[in-house]
Amino acid sequence: MILPGHWGGPAREPGVERCAAAGDLDRFFEANHAFHDAFVEASGNRRLLELYRQLISQMGRYEMRSVTLRGNLKRSVAEHRTILRAARRRDADRAADLISEHIRVPQRRLEVDAVDAEPLPPAGAEA
Repeated sequence: MILPGHWGGPAREPGVERCAAAGDLDRFFEANHAFHDAFVEASGNRRLLELYRQLISQMGRYEMRSVTLRGNLKRSVAEHRTILRAARRRDADRAADLISEHIRVPQRRLEVDAVDAEPLPPAGAEA
């Protein structure tokens, strides 16, 4: 499987790595969507692709938050590189595990932040 443009194709379509290095968030997210879209499309499941695209169209307002939760763009690029390596080796199980982990990174960070934000009970109160 080849994911055109993801790692830098024609000048009009820079990949996530180049966009991350340049700090070009708008183009980074375009390339990021293309990366994820290519995997969903490769599944051959039209319904999944339709649902995925609907979901992505609703998630735009959360993109910046996801970068913050993930840590930085470099981490996302590194995760993409590892996923792509597994896909090129045709190791579907490894690629699926890596994709699941990639999706869960921001989720786990939110969970940790929520626990850290919970107020402590007053001294002497029953827990």
